[in-house]
Amino acid sequence: MNKLFTISMMLLACSKIFAQGAVLDTVVMGPGYSNEIFYSLPNDEQGSSGSYNWQLAFATNLMDASIRVNHALGMSVYQDPNIDSTGFATLDTTGIATWPMLYNSDTSWRKGAFNEHANSANPFDFGWGTYSMTTHDVTGDSVYVVRIAPPSQPIMWLKLFFKKKTSTNDYIFRIAYLDNTFDQVYTVPCATYTSKNFIYAALQTGMIDREPASSTWDITFNRYDTYIPGPGYYPVTGVSSNFGVTVAQASPVDVNAVSYTNYAGMYHTNMTEIGYDWKFFNNGTGQYELVDSTAYFIKLADGNIWKMVFTGFESATGTIMFSKEHVFTNGINELNSTLNSVHVYPNPSSSNATLMFDTKTAGNISIEISDVMGRTVSVENINAAAGFQTHALHTSTLCNGTYFVTVANANEKQTAQLVVA
Repeated sequence: MNKLFTISMMLLACSKIFAQGAVLDTVVMGPGYSNEIFYSLPNDEQGSSGSYNWQLAFATNLMDASIRVNHALGMSVYQDPNIDSTGFATLDTTGIATWPMLYNSDTSWRKGAFNEHANSANPFDFGWGTYSMTTHDVTGDSVYVVRIAPPSQPIMWLKLFFKKKTSTNDYIFRIAYLDNTFDQVYTVPCATYTSKNFIYAALQTGMIDREPASSTWDITFNRYDTYIPGPGYYPVTGVSSNFGVTVAQASPVDVNAVSYTNYAGMYHTNMTEIGYDWKFFNNGTGQYELVDSTAYFIKLADGNIWKMVFTGFESATGTIMFSKEHVFTNGINELNSTLNSVHVYPNPSSSNATLMFDTKTAGNISIEISDVMGRTVSVENINAAAGFQTHALHTSTLCNGTYFVTVANANEKQTAQLVVA
């Protein structure tokens, strides 16, 4: 059978809209929300990892230098305002109560606690250090004190200095107790883990590979800190979205009747747009209750849209129940669509990949590759005939990581995810 015909039929079959209605599913985080659950809306649970077995998370994308902290473990981060990296050994915590306390952003994965003081006007400033156009390293310039207070365990105080992130995608950091014992330098080899968003460190035991590949999951059920007026920063249990996933919240609505068509311009990149407030604690009953008039439309990186409605929550076992429904398939079922079936093969790719798409009209096609930070990596313009098309993507020049390939004609555009490994 003709190879091109076989590929075309395979893509057409994969693109057909789902006919079934809502599907019920359940995830279990465990007592004390002891596990983080990584979830794919088309393919269900993709893995779980301990919520409390790590302290630091390092972004693996070569163009990113985000460092997050595990607030769920009772970690507090302070930046010493009095010294630079040369004062690591002589650090004095007198007056630490007045030092700035740093928190992970709950709106962007790229803004970890150690990035909080980055100068937004300087794209080369990552907070903990500054990128050099000459060496292509991010060189650290700040010293931090970290307090770790896990439940039912002794409190621990440490000091940290992130020496650099190298041009070869290694983080190098120094750690010690406040009395300068356990003074160690660690290297985090991110180049090995670029199919993941982050690689994790347990400060006294080493590296932890705890995430599935970024291309396999859409949302994660997790613990994080958020700012609540009154209590201040407070640990909550909720849902965060992966890179490339956007969410539109519909509320108050009839969750059974509401349609995604009314929310076309309301999708947000906020990683906790779903968040934690689909439930609330009823002080009168002493139980959690659901907000029964909220639905979420989740647009995946490939443009498909799913509807999610929470149907149950049990705090004692960390059980979350919900319905999900595939409500829109990108491109193929739109009568007015002129651009369909955008796919990349193989995926993940190493040296080269093939872009495949179907266009109803001949004309100029723009092919743009962007990274997870939204930066354009390459742009091509080609003249395409009407019909099924293939085009070579030269991925050998791309660093390992996740990218988005956007194909556009004069009327519309479609996006596919590409993983280079």
